[in-house]
Amino acid sequence: KIKLHLLNCYHSACKGLNEAQGIMVTSWAVRHVHPIQDMPSLFAVQAAVKGRVDNIEILLSDFACETFGSEVDGKLFAQALLLGSEGYFRMHACFIERAIEAYNKNGEIILDQDLEDLSSTYGGKAGVIDYYKKFRSDYIEAESALAKVIAQATKNQSLLAFWQEGINHNRLFIELAIAHAEGTLVNQQTALLKLLKQRQAETTELFATTYEKHSVESEVKLRYQFFEILLNKE
Repeated sequence: KIKLHLLNCYHSACKGLNEAQGIMVTSWAVRHVHPIQDMPSLFAVQAAVKGRVDNIEILLSDFACETFGSEVDGKLFAQALLLGSEGYFRMHACFIERAIEAYNKNGEIILDQDLEDLSSTYGGKAGVIDYYKKFRSDYIEAESALAKVIAQATKNQSLLAFWQEGINHNRLFIELAIAHAEGTLVNQQTALLKLLKQRQAETTELFATTYEKHSVESEVKLRYQFFEILLNKE
């Protein structure tokens, strides 16, 4: 979650400055996130050094204007990141790895237990589906906001593709979660597999610009293997 990690970096830098020990910034590592997406957190460290406020929307907006050009609507960038990074936290690498391990061990699909747990929290399956669909709406809004930022950018425009890929990945996960909760995975299998292949191709092409071939293959496997297991099981 960017809300957590960006401000964690900001206040870590403040603590280092206040105690005159220098600065070492760290945060929880989640391999789901491409390193370029950590740039706002590094910017937050610089903001702390310069004494800027710790408001996340302002930090993201200032980062966007400095990185992508003064013509960019920084508020739109902040909106895209905050909406696009919220939601189903289990989509991160730690969840996917656990899901694959559990499936290989006993054939269990983790989403089954997850759906049961969430049902007790949100008042049954219908409540869970509404919960999922709220995040789908957020992702759609994030996609729209980021598309406008991409059109406005006058420099470093290519970097924005990494946030676009991240939102698309989250959108794929939530579509699968909704179909699973609604019991329509079988009916939607062909369409979802097509979407999965599109996302795999997108990630492969984009990450090849920054990673070695074996690292690209590792990232694609980490991101999408569980989705393949889930869809091909049906």
